[in-house]
Amino acid sequence: MQKMKDSHTKEMNRANEQLQQEVASLKRILDKAYQWFPSFKRFLNMERECLQYGFNEEQTEKLLHGHTIKYRGRLHSNEYRRNVLTDNVSAQVIRDENRNLFLHINQMPIAQWFREQFGLSEKILKGRVLGIKPIPFLIISMRFSYFLSFLIEISKKFRIFAHGFRTCTFSKDILLNRLSITTEK
Repeated sequence: MQKMKDSHTKEMNRANEQLQQEVASLKRILDKAYQWFPSFKRFLNMERECLQYGFNEEQTEKLLHGHTIKYRGRLHSNEYRRNVLTDNVSAQVIRDENRNLFLHINQMPIAQWFREQFGLSEKILKGRVLGIKPIPFLIISMRFSYFLSFLIEISKKFRIFAHGFRTCTFSKDILLNRLSITTEK
């Protein structure tokens, strides 16, 4: 019985060594490909991004070949952790003069397109540019109705632009004032 275990262990170790050698060989080949074809890595990254956004393999291949495709379906934004149902949008991967790849939806960069779809206006972005630091606001034990009334009250008093129900953007002073008010009650 012990001999069987020993032979099995030796066989597993040998198979593991072969696997490690094969992986090292493939890594060397991939590194050479990155050196010889600098845009190869950019194409691999763009392929991954397109698949994450929700395009299938066939659509991604067409996009990487520079074709414009018409897309109807769901696009996912990892940045906003939300989905958008699209109806007949055009998608294309565009190269700039530095040979970088960018995905465009309806002739605009996808990040800007998502911002537009989620209704994030320039006013929110201007608040970030003016130095108002966005901080995450986690709601642990508030009731949902209290949370909604809180958002409405804050947005009226301080002209804060809140988006979604998961995050709000406002300055640290406003949050601290609100927290001190709630602890006094």
